[in-house]
Amino acid sequence: VVLSMFKSIDKHICTVLNSDRPFSSGEIAELKNSGVDELSFYFPVVTEKLTQAVSENNMEYYVFTINTTKDLAMISNVSPNGIMSDNPQWLKRALGKNEEK
Repeated sequence: VVLSMFKSIDKHICTVLNSDRPFSSGEIAELKNSGVDELSFYFPVVTEKLTQAVSENNMEYYVFTINTTKDLAMISNVSPNGIMSDNPQWLKRALGKNEEK
């Protein structure tokens, strides 16, 4: 109800649920139906099963907080839509992205 209220104020509002636990496909469907647009997970809980559940519900997901090469390796097989880091310059280099000039 609260999410619907915010979205009625501005249709461009995007709601993101941050979580440190995985959800089942059914739980993700409930979240989507309640107005959650995107999901964000603490990276250690992200598994192929979770990414499949997100995909089944046509949602995007992001991971946080990737700050080391070890962290990055842990998510290398799950292809999130985005990665959050406390050090975006390091992350760009680690992903092999060129700096924009």
